[in-house]
Amino acid sequence: MLGCIYYPLYFPCVYSFWKNRAKNPCYILLIYLSLLDICILLVPTFTDGFLSLTGVAYCSLPFFNYFIGCFGCEFSLTYSRFN
Repeated sequence: MLGCIYYPLYFPCVYSFWKNRAKNPCYILLIYLSLLDICILLVPTFTDGFLSLTGVAYCSLPFFNYFIGCFGCEFSLTYSRFN
């Protein structure tokens, strides 16, 4: 449930980037990376937290766990490509 801590910390940063985007073009890239990172944080924080609280293991929902893993890997690779 670390997403409950990470998301409120992200929004003031994104707002600051949005407010200063006309001053320097790098802020547009920072906004893009921030939004991408928010999407990446959604998978491990809330999905894994929910699955662990409900006691779901890989054997219970193999397709769902595989899909979530692929989704997380795709976003991680996209994030590392632009970083």
